[in-house]
Amino acid sequence: MMGTVPWASEAVNSPSISAGGQQETLIRVGLARNLTAAVTRVDAGSYVLIDGATGLPITGLNKGDTISFNKLGGSVQVSINGTPQPSTFKGPMLMRAADKSALNLFSYQNVRYRDDLTLLVEDFLAVVNVLDVEKYLYGVVGPEMGVLGAPMEALKAQAVVSRSYALNMVRPGNKWDVGIDTMTQVYRGYNAETVINGDRIIQAVNDTKGLVIYYQFNVDKTNRPIEAYFHANAGGYTENSENVWVTPLPYLVATPSPYDKFALEYHQDQSGWPANSYSWQVSLNRQQVGNRITQWNTANSNSGQAILIGGLEDILATRWQRDLPVETLSRRVTQIELVGSDGTFSIFRDRIRTLFGLKSTLFTMKLDSELAMVNGSGIISVLTKGVGLWGIGGSSNLQQLNGSNDRYYVIGANSKTNSIPKQFENITFDGQGHGHGLGMSQWGAMGMANAGYNYADIIQHYYNQGKKDNNLLITTYRSY
Repeated sequence: MMGTVPWASEAVNSPSISAGGQQETLIRVGLARNLTAAVTRVDAGSYVLIDGATGLPITGLNKGDTISFNKLGGSVQVSINGTPQPSTFKGPMLMRAADKSALNLFSYQNVRYRDDLTLLVEDFLAVVNVLDVEKYLYGVVGPEMGVLGAPMEALKAQAVVSRSYALNMVRPGNKWDVGIDTMTQVYRGYNAETVINGDRIIQAVNDTKGLVIYYQFNVDKTNRPIEAYFHANAGGYTENSENVWVTPLPYLVATPSPYDKFALEYHQDQSGWPANSYSWQVSLNRQQVGNRITQWNTANSNSGQAILIGGLEDILATRWQRDLPVETLSRRVTQIELVGSDGTFSIFRDRIRTLFGLKSTLFTMKLDSELAMVNGSGIISVLTKGVGLWGIGGSSNLQQLNGSNDRYYVIGANSKTNSIPKQFENITFDGQGHGHGLGMSQWGAMGMANAGYNYADIIQHYYNQGKKDNNLLITTYRSY
């Protein structure tokens, strides 16, 4: 899960409305952007198509109607069931449910969504689903945590966490609040409600209706719900936010997560999931590392972050906290230094995962070029990491051992001769956890629920270090 939605600027609706006598808190979900055309269909209920520029209705829409939007210069051409409307529109275009008390569904790209659609018309088209946050969560909690095996208290915790995260993202001045993928939260619309045991998701959302998490909530009610980040598996320990991204947050701090091992108790699919969300291994050869550096450079060609170091000679890992030269509590790696023939380049914190394609930054790293010595006290000293081994020659001069050979030949404690490359040929990452490691571990939450903890216990553990003080408040959402 989750980063920030990069598409933003002006409002298309109010964050709260009254429907059928009940107050709704709306969330705007960006389904797609940068389009020149979009097609949707009414799958249930009835709608009114409105010209957002004038607020005037264009036509009614009923089940089975197909609506096509095509960008024409600065306007949009609308066709209903293949018949173009007599004029074009500046937009935005609004599809609003005629009866809010009914089940209203539209489909877009083979996914059904509840309630309303907004089509933004600017340089390109963007499709936005506008609906009550509770209905939005029906399409989030299952895809994020899973339905079949998750205990109910874990699903409830996910509902409160996902509601908090979504409402923290609401910015009336933006075009939308959240997306549909792991950059924010995975959202699969009404389709997620119709899967086996989908009714358990609806129950978890309904049982926690309106509840969000605040940290040190002020009496003037200016606080937002917390940035309730979560991830699949902490690998035994979560981390401080500043050691994963940049900003320190008092409710995202390193916390033991022993119930992550619950992932090991589940039936494993062919990929090894979910056990490999707790413990995993990735091996790369030199060519594969080079390919990943090339991919990185392509993705970062315009950001000044290209890796230009000549021939790669060594890779060094550091676990220091952002502000202190001491190890992170979870032992997550916070810096990778790539040493090359023409210089060095460092990658920090969570971006390390991107470079090497790793599940988390909680790992140990082994290069096959490493040569170590154990002294009489049992202390291991790494003598070389791919840049050559030096020693005292017969004339008492410092000499490079094995001369121009590209490998060392070392007799080990078992009297066996070992061949070791001077520059690494393979690198192995032995890791734990899946995700950025901030906030709630989903497998840890399931393990806690299975052990008898309730959703409030889970939330207090991951966002308040298990303390029962007044810092963390789980209460009804207050709009601001």
